[in-house]
Amino acid sequence: MQIKIEGEVVKANDPAIVTDLPEAPGQPQVDEITAENASITWAPPDHDGGAPITNYVVEYRKVGDTKWSHSNPDTVVPETAFTVSALQPEVDYEFRVAAQNKAGVGPYSPPSEPRQYG
Repeated sequence: MQIKIEGEVVKANDPAIVTDLPEAPGQPQVDEITAENASITWAPPDHDGGAPITNYVVEYRKVGDTKWSHSNPDTVVPETAFTVSALQPEVDYEFRVAAQNKAGVGPYSPPSEPRQYG
């Protein structure tokens, strides 16, 4: 492979593979709720950025809060489903998801519809 940089031709032994961040996944849907847990699902992004999705970052917040909390900081979520635990009863929550590939974490999905738990 050859490319021209500022008038000079540069040869590369190994062609570079350009990877972008993935697009945002679909809006999460709350499938099941209990007093302290919410099972959510979402559609994968339309474009993976040219590399496989290796993880989804799941966040939640109480309706009205501005700060989002990570649901899975130590857990890899390779599928489009996750159960968020340790929620407080009788509180409205919303959820959002971002896809991750080898280039990094892409933009977040639109938040889910608010739901009350407990």
